[in-house]
Amino acid sequence: MTGASTMLHGQDPAFSQAYMSPLYLSPSFSGLTTGSRVAMSLRDQWPSIPGTYTNVALSLDHYVPRYKSGIGLLYARDDRGSGLLVTQDVGFLYSYELEVMHGIYVRPGLAFKYAQRHIDASRIVYGSQLDANGALLPGFVPVFDRQSYHKLDAAASAMIYSDFFWLGFTADHLVRNNIGYTDIETHVPVKTVVFCGYKYKYKERYRNQDEQSVTFALNYYRQQDFQQLDLGAYWYMAPFELGVLYRGLPFLEVSEYSNNDALVMILSVTLGSIQFGYSHDFTVSGLAAQSGGANEIGLIYRFNQNYESKPYRGALPCSGSGVISGGGSSRKGKSRKIF
Repeated sequence: MTGASTMLHGQDPAFSQAYMSPLYLSPSFSGLTTGSRVAMSLRDQWPSIPGTYTNVALSLDHYVPRYKSGIGLLYARDDRGSGLLVTQDVGFLYSYELEVMHGIYVRPGLAFKYAQRHIDASRIVYGSQLDANGALLPGFVPVFDRQSYHKLDAAASAMIYSDFFWLGFTADHLVRNNIGYTDIETHVPVKTVVFCGYKYKYKERYRNQDEQSVTFALNYYRQQDFQQLDLGAYWYMAPFELGVLYRGLPFLEVSEYSNNDALVMILSVTLGSIQFGYSHDFTVSGLAAQSGGANEIGLIYRFNQNYESKPYRGALPCSGSGVISGGGSSRKGKSRKIF
């Protein structure tokens, strides 16, 4: 595959349904239910172009009320070029919860990860390997000092939230690792994420009446020279949630082209303890005709959710149906206060 340098130094993937893979977005989401949760996201980028990008995120997390802590495990896989370049992470995540004011909570989080990165050098084609007609010259074998590496990495985050809003940030790749496959030193750039949202309930949940709400969310990603902004609006009426998301930075020009990437349509349904979501990215950039956009599915399963025996901790972002919703009983547990 030609153009390998672009793939080797590309940015981390981002999911359109960011809150269907909450631990991938931020360690602060670890244990953000009243029990345990399994989440899985699968993304197929540019399906019309063979051998492009696929991403997987799988997580398990649990809330420990005695210590006001959340713990989690996260597995993430980024496959570029159908095995040409594969990155895999396995991480342990931890978060701690503080009630700083009545109904307002702060959650700092940490993640410690083991990262593996592998390149299939036999599939890389350099310009010097081609003759004047573009045919491959025989006898040339690319040489790499190594074709895989195993490193430790870390991330840190913090989030503040209440019944109706949330605001947080994540800083990832805090360990400076050399991931170069040659004698040229190469580092994964630090990734920063800012996420926030506001939820308006125009019908509260009461007895047999389900909640109805509208939520607005923003996610901003930056990694070296790469920037991405996701702006979304979500309408929830049990058991369905409909969302529309715009991805791009229209006021930031890249190579003399406006940075408009995609319009994303999202549909999710919640049946008991299972939530399933599907989204499609309709590409609006110059790749629209060739790429086929992107398809993404997400699945969340919540279990051991004993609302009556555990203290109420406010509305929990992405812990229940809807982008920001959760559960809890009318019992108010003791919380550590800062002021």
